[in-house]
Amino acid sequence: MEIAKFKYCPLCGSTGISIRKNAVICGHCNGSLYENVAAAVGLIMCVADGRIVMAVRGKEPSCGKYDMIGGFIDRGETAEEAVIRETREEVGITLVEADLAYIMTVAGPYVCKGIEYSMEAIVFM
Repeated sequence: MEIAKFKYCPLCGSTGISIRKNAVICGHCNGSLYENVAAAVGLIMCVADGRIVMAVRGKEPSCGKYDMIGGFIDRGETAEEAVIRETREEVGITLVEADLAYIMTVAGPYVCKGIEYSMEAIVFM
């Protein structure tokens, strides 16, 4: 979400808003909307039967390009649960949480349908 693009209060529709670094603040209804970071997970590689498994993106953004296996963390889900679920959904491999090793956390933009979101990915191996 790009806070700077807001012209109206997302709560009351007023034009009396001010834009701060990561928030829209409304002078009319006193409401605020903060841009929060979207939490995601990624799997750098997954060895199955001696092979390295990578994903090819099936949707935009970057459809057809190689990518880590992964995706966004669902509400109430741990990073470990999310990477296990995403790996099962995307490549049909069931991981065991005890076999996961944390590698790093990567922050950056994620652009989808022309909207830029702030994303932080917890990367496992």
